[in-house]
Amino acid sequence: MFVGDTSAYGLYHLVYMALDAAVHQAGRGKCDRVSVELGRDGSCTLFESGRPPQLSHVPELLTGLNRPTDGDPLRFEWICTSALSSHFQLDGWDGRRQWRVCTRRGQLESKPVYLDQPEPVPFGARRGIRLRFTPDRTIFTEGHTYASSKICLRLRELAFVFPGLTTHLVDRRTGHTETRCHPSGLVGLVDELSESRGLPSQVIAVAHIWNEIAIRAAFRWTQSSAPPLIWSFANTVRTQGAGKHVTGLVRAMATALPTVSTEHPVLRLGPSNAFRSLPITLHSFGRGWVAAIAVDGPRSKVHFLGPTKSTLGIEGLDDAIAEGLAPKIAAALAEQADDEFRSRVDDMRAFEASALRTNGFG
Repeated sequence: MFVGDTSAYGLYHLVYMALDAAVHQAGRGKCDRVSVELGRDGSCTLFESGRPPQLSHVPELLTGLNRPTDGDPLRFEWICTSALSSHFQLDGWDGRRQWRVCTRRGQLESKPVYLDQPEPVPFGARRGIRLRFTPDRTIFTEGHTYASSKICLRLRELAFVFPGLTTHLVDRRTGHTETRCHPSGLVGLVDELSESRGLPSQVIAVAHIWNEIAIRAAFRWTQSSAPPLIWSFANTVRTQGAGKHVTGLVRAMATALPTVSTEHPVLRLGPSNAFRSLPITLHSFGRGWVAAIAVDGPRSKVHFLGPTKSTLGIEGLDDAIAEGLAPKIAAALAEQADDEFRSRVDDMRAFEASALRTNGFG
């Protein structure tokens, strides 16, 4: 595990990492609620309504002596959070019983126990896991605290990535609370991201499965001339450095768009009148484009470039997405394309033709 640095970036990554581990259960249908509470004392508390691990396994995990499997509710992330916290408390509920484990800077503070008087499970859930930690200020730079706006943004992303997941934030310092649930998923995210850009087209959603990796994408064109806006995720992680999934989506779009052109499938270029197939690139069709793409799969198959997971690097994924999504995108575009949209695609293709001629390819 790697949190990036010991400044604000690392402090937030500690929370994001724990959240990613929590909602991993949501992807398996084992968790439908995640909450974050920011304490006055600088602590952070996360609750998820997922299945807790067996208490007998937890101490060895938290001290690094046990390695969880991909499907186990034990988390690699807990090891990192425990080691980087001056106080770390993990509670588990399964039915009426509640257990608790506490560590200090990665070392067990006391023997794990079942509580004689269990607390009610938060939010009335039947079971769940609560993680409460205070970042170690001998490690993280003094003066940095959690801003609820940034945590809200991350919870908002997760609510869109997992349709039906409810996220909740409570900031005890300010009294601010926020709850989100977006059953429409990525379609809702694209709708929200594009609401101020003018909406000439419906949001299109497509999906594909490759090598045990589920791929979901949603997109629309708007009337805006603003640069393209693409939000991407991999196993819940927001990949702000993009990667193979974004490259594949752009290629799929470039392949599909010419199918709705009035001059499909070719353009006439140059004095020789030779016909050449002409893909449309992000450079020409990107204006006003808003999209979201998410890939989910076994951790052993979802590879990132770098320890902070900002860029996805799964070899072959871009080809698989381009080949798998292009025909689905083309079919969806054909259903909603009108004369105005086809004319716009023709303009895009003409732009590319002009660029080719300028560079001596016409």
